[in-house]
Amino acid sequence: MFGQITLLGNVGSDAEMRYTPAGKAVSSFSLAVSNGYGENKKTLWYRVSIWEKAAENLTQYITKGKTILVVGDVNEPNIYQDKKSGEWKASLQVTGRQVHFAGGNKDGASGGGDRTAVSTEMHDEDIPF
Repeated sequence: MFGQITLLGNVGSDAEMRYTPAGKAVSSFSLAVSNGYGENKKTLWYRVSIWEKAAENLTQYITKGKTILVVGDVNEPNIYQDKKSGEWKASLQVTGRQVHFAGGNKDGASGGGDRTAVSTEMHDEDIPF
């Protein structure tokens, strides 16, 4: 079962493009979403994947530091134990259905496509797992 989520955050790593064995394009990147201020500030990291035409069209523009808004589906969390600290952690994977460039880079510099929005249409049979 999936739940929809809307995330506004900063891209933590440049998008990486790859293809499934069936030839479908998929692009993945990390997204940092912060809440609160000062000592109360917390940052959650999400792993976002976008598929097919959207992946092919947007990968080059999703770069570290860009502020973007992603609307998508939350997949089941991946629970793991940190090798260094021994702490249990969760990794959240989101399949992006819409991507909006919300502003400039984290340093305030404006990128060229700030008002771009892309919707992706996927069907359950398109997901390779």
